[in-house]
Amino acid sequence: MFEESQTQLDHLAEFLRLARKRRGWTQQSVANRLQVSLDTVKRAERGEAGIKTGTLLMFLALYQ
Repeated sequence: MFEESQTQLDHLAEFLRLARKRRGWTQQSVANRLQVSLDTVKRAERGEAGIKTGTLLMFLALYQ
């Protein structure tokens, strides 16, 4: 179960990285746009667990 969840987080992290890079944005600019810390952006793009669901939804809305 845990491995499957981590795999999904890894896929989401890859999506977030690619979406940001396609737009030519830095991690800091994304943090500013979402009003979150740079560390939060880095953790999300690494696929770390513990990012709030609401924060992940903000990422997805930004890259929509």
